[in-house]
Amino acid sequence: MLGNKNKANWVLAGTTAGYLLAVPFQEHFIGGLLTSGFGAAMVGGAADWFAVTALFRRPLGISFKTAVIPRSRARISRDIVDMVENRLLTKENIRSKIEGYDTTAMLLDFLAEGGKADLVQAIPALLRDFTLRMKPQEIGDFLTELLKENKEHLSLTAFLAKVMAWSNQQGYTEKIIDFMLTEAKKLVGSEAMRNLLYEFIEAARQNYAGERADRKLADWLFNQGGFTPARLADIAQDKLQLFLGELYHPDNSLRQEIIGYFTGLPLKLRDSAWQATIENWKLALLTNKDLVAAMARFIRQKTSQSAEETLTPILNYQFDKACEYVTHDKALYNKVDEYLTNALVVLVEKYHSKIGAVAAKRLEQYTAEEIAALIEHKVSDDLQMIRLNGSTVGGLAGMLIFLLTYAWQ
Repeated sequence: MLGNKNKANWVLAGTTAGYLLAVPFQEHFIGGLLTSGFGAAMVGGAADWFAVTALFRRPLGISFKTAVIPRSRARISRDIVDMVENRLLTKENIRSKIEGYDTTAMLLDFLAEGGKADLVQAIPALLRDFTLRMKPQEIGDFLTELLKENKEHLSLTAFLAKVMAWSNQQGYTEKIIDFMLTEAKKLVGSEAMRNLLYEFIEAARQNYAGERADRKLADWLFNQGGFTPARLADIAQDKLQLFLGELYHPDNSLRQEIIGYFTGLPLKLRDSAWQATIENWKLALLTNKDLVAAMARFIRQKTSQSAEETLTPILNYQFDKACEYVTHDKALYNKVDEYLTNALVVLVEKYHSKIGAVAAKRLEQYTAEEIAALIEHKVSDDLQMIRLNGSTVGGLAGMLIFLLTYAWQ
């Protein structure tokens, strides 16, 4: 089946041949009518061939006002980056989508689809390594802090400050960060995340296009250029994976900020507002009999070489209970959702400029000729309709002019 380009070429060749055959008979009515029609169709088709070709390269070697797309590479790249960062994936659009999404449900789904199993496997190994590194005196100090006379007099804030300080000194902070990164990469690489990104980009695209013709045209060109919501979702997923992968590097600036945050936690825990919040949270937790029992079993086993055997069922149970509490306690469910949403919004506010940088870096991989070739590959067949229409309209206009002139004479 012929494509539009081949059709347009055959029409141009046919009109040219028809014109050459009709010229000798132009003094007659039929010959003149055909000569005018074929001639106008040939001129219209040739002119539109030149115009369409001039978008992507230099037709007939003519350089004046041709190769429009390759010559406009820098402007096109800037416009695409601006559209992605400031019109499509704006802070407001992203925030609106995040606020409209059930982040608690996403967390629960993550735990149900393998996240809990990974956590249950990693936590005992970390704790075993943690206790093996501790000296007997240090273990005694922790037990003394935990087994205070009663829970009201147990200063959880001070205990946490000591734990964080010791963890920082022993290098556990980076191990915890690496574990969180590993789980985050699994989440980002999941099909559920890909679907979420697709839904978000599609909604943002529709909000952007609206009813305005110029935006609909920009959206059409964007899709014709291969930047469909599905493709953008794949790119975003890949870039998120790459971004998280870069956080494993010790010299990564964001990693250093995160380490700095954890390093500064012991000092923050001296703040009275922090202390009041944590102590209230502690009292609420320690009134849960199931949790108290689990903590007691944990303390008895924390120096054991076989911590996995004891902790795995406890952790499974506590994760299940926590998920059950969150699922059935609407207030707690909403509080978790609010916390996760606010955390994501803060990240968007802080790193939104990275979106444009990612888009620009992606576009830098293409030369002007490659961008022109990509666009031509996507839209060339549609643009050939201009040539077909030019030949058709030109031919009809030529015959109409001939008929009017003939009638006038």
